[in-house]
Order: sequence, then structure tokens, then C-alpha cells
Amino acid sequence: MKYGEALRLLRRDKKISAEHLGGDRLTKSFIGKFERGVSQIEFTNLLYILNRMDVGVEEFLSIANDHEIYWDFPKWTSTVNEAIIKSDFTKLGELAAEQLALYTQDKLKPNLVNAYVLQAVIADLQNEEAASETVDYVLNALFENSIWTKYEIFILSLISKFLKPESIKLFGDELTREALNAKLDTTDQQNMARAILNLVRALIENQELSLAQDFLQLVDQLLAKKRMFYVETHALFVKGMLEIAKGHVVNGNQMTSDAIFIFRRLGEPTIADVRQEYLDDFKKRVIYDTF
Repeated sequence: MKYGEALRLLRRDKKISAEHLGGDRLTKSFIGKFERGVSQIEFTNLLYILNRMDVGVEEFLSIANDHEIYWDFPKWTSTVNEAIIKSDFTKLGELAAEQLALYTQDKLKPNLVNAYVLQAVIADLQNEEAASETVDYVLNALFENSIWTKYEIFILSLISKFLKPESIKLFGDELTREALNAKLDTTDQQNMARAILNLVRALIENQELSLAQDFLQLVDQLLAKKRMFYVETHALFVKGMLEIAKGHVVNGNQMTSDAIFIFRRLGEPTIADVRQEYLDDFKKRVIYDTF
């Protein structure tokens, strides 16, 4: 994304006119030319208009560069996704340590967010609770961003299992809007679907079944655009969880068992084992509470 495009995105999100943004220093015409990429802007003037929008330079550059100023984002997300699918705890730990080292060196918040998120992912894959302070830090970082990019969606896809219902509802509108974005590529659709499915897991755990059903409809819309076998299998598992939570235990057992079987056929025995362990614990809690 170019700097002018990022400025226009922020300005429209904050509902600030170009005329008001320029104040007594820059004209409406100049703001428009910069947003269209026709004119360049001096750094002091950029600071001036960012201050008028209450946006920091770090946030602006992060949005304009899709966070690639911090690391190779596409390569990093691909590596993280591969490690998650394989339940490679060693690799995830190495990635978390790497991001923590970058934060220690440069003191850039996204690196610390990444480290905390990866620690939470490891906890989730091991059916453990993530440290509340790390989850809170990540959530606060997401809340602070006025514009969501692919980065925020990816981070939410990893952390959403640990959200409380009130937080899920706050993020719901943003996810719904982004999920229906026709410009999402396959990777974006996969990350979005995973974010929603993890939200649904959290909703089911908290007995917010109606809202969970609504979010599952968004997943179905995403899957209708592109076949994604891993996501489809994950969706089948989560839909089975919802059936169990509703009291339809036989049907839910069949769906979750089918999903675990498919994970094994896809060559992911570790994920299958982790999901089976999680399911056994889930059924003990939910079926006992229901009946």
C-alpha cells in the first residue's frame, strides 16, 4: 500500500475531510494529490497531519507497508501456519524467541505482539491456558489500531481462542466486514476463516451458541469462494462441537470423529491427537453442564 493510499484510508476511517486535515498549513487540493500519488510530502508536514488524526508514525508506516518494515510478513505467516498445521512446538518456540529478540533490539510493539501470540498458540495446541497478561497485551494492541490490515486479521486468527464473549462481540463487526471483502486472496481467506473458527470455539466454550452459529455462516461463505481442505476439516470439527453443545451428542460425535479421521488422512496425526484430547475434555465439561 502506498503512503497516500494509507493516508486516505486513515482519514476516511476517522471521518476527517481533506480540508480539515490540512488545517492552516496544507490545502485540500494538496492532500488530494498526495493521496492519489501525484505529489510528495515533506516529513514535517506528514507529522503535522498525522498528529491532527491522532495517528503515530509507527502505526502509519505499519499500515502503509503491510507491516513488512518489521519483517518479511508473507514468509513469516507461511512459516507460522506450517508450524501450526504440523504442531511443531519447537519451531513455534524458535519463532517466538526470534520475535522477542527483535523486540529487545528495536523496541517495536509488533514484535512483542508476535512473540506473545506464538506463546499463546503453543499453549492452545497443548490444550493449556495462555498467560492472561500476554493475551491482554495482544488484545490491547488490536484495540489500539484504528485500521485493520492483513496483519491484525492474522494475529486475531491465532489469539481468538482465548477471547471472552464481550471481546468477541467487539471484534465481530470488523471480522464480518473483512470476511465479505471480495478482494481477499486465498491466504487471506484461510486466515479469516481460521480467525472466525477460533472465535466460534471460544463462543461455544462460553455457551454463546446463537452467536457461534452466526459466525459459522460467515465461514461457509468463505469456503464457498475457495476449497480449503484444512479449513473445511477444522470447520467440520467446530460444527460438531456446536452440535454437542446444543445437546445433539450423537450427530456432534459423528462430525468431530469424521474431522479427526480426515486430519489423519491428510497426514496430520499430531493435530488429530491434540483435537481428540481437546474433544474428550470438552465433552466432559459441556455434556456434564448440559445434562
